[in-house]
Amino acid sequence: MEPLLEYIDQIRRSDPAGYVTVILPEFVPRRLWHHLLHNQHALLIKAALLFRPNVVVTSVPFHLGRERPTGMSSRDEQAASLSSPLVGSHGSQR
Repeated sequence: MEPLLEYIDQIRRSDPAGYVTVILPEFVPRRLWHHLLHNQHALLIKAALLFRPNVVVTSVPFHLGRERPTGMSSRDEQAASLSSPLVGSHGSQR
């Protein structure tokens, strides 16, 4: 993780007033207990960046083992997932 943190610090030094956005893919397994096996690095990265000013961390869920219903395209699946209410990382509903 040290190379990542050094790289982020280097970017912040080059533009102290700018923001750095880190996008982390997070696996969403079919079973809750599988979650213990995945996303551990994402949690460590989030914790390391939590108190760094001007660093934004965005988690993007990637669902594992979920099949599309027959006849549903990836665009249809995206629209369906956006229309369902989600709880954000700060506890607000979207």
